[in-house]
Amino acid sequence: MLTVQNKNFIIPVTFLFKGEFFIAAPSQKEAKRYVKEHCGLSIGEIHSTLPEGDVDWNFDCHPARKVGCAKPIRKKRVLD
Repeated sequence: MLTVQNKNFIIPVTFLFKGEFFIAAPSQKEAKRYVKEHCGLSIGEIHSTLPEGDVDWNFDCHPARKVGCAKPIRKKRVLD
């Protein structure tokens, strides 16, 4: 039986989540600042430090994915 030796590659990937935050603020400028300073997203959780009645959101759970070019790597990485 012929054994194939696997090679190691590093592949850059960008995940893009697109959605909207709905913000209660005194002005458009402040609403934008609130989002920059108080709203975020991590895998599995959308969060805000604004009061519950001042923010809501609508985000798809499945991001767009952009896969870059694979590059061979010499050293085998240990995957936890």
